Amino acid sequence: MITKITVREQFGFRMVNVSDLMYLQADSNYTILHLSGLDKIVATRSLGEFEKILEHPAFVRIHKSTIINMNYLRAYSSYEGNFAELNDGTKLSISRGKLNDFREAIKHFSK
Repeated sequence: MITKITVREQFGFRMVNVSDLMYLQADSNYTILHLSGLDKIVATRSLGEFEKILEHPAFVRIHKSTIINMNYLRAYSSYEGNFAELNDGTKLSISRGKLNDFREAIKHFSK
């Protein structure tokens, strides 16, 4: 199980604790890593590359542009769409195509 990842930035790299990753969002060919403590890093890797690196079941793709860390999931709502709410209050959309994957992850992640 990996505990740190190397995140390449424009002028170097940063070591990031995997446990600090709340969620990742695609931004064209870049990925924005949202860390606990409201810190953000723009990485020069695609979201798909991060999906291969980060291990399941903690990291679940809930949308074509979003991967969440289930450790930070606070709630789920299907009111006016499907949303995952994180501990910091961030609400992220869950696509219909990823909803079953999300529900399966919940079953395996918590009892």
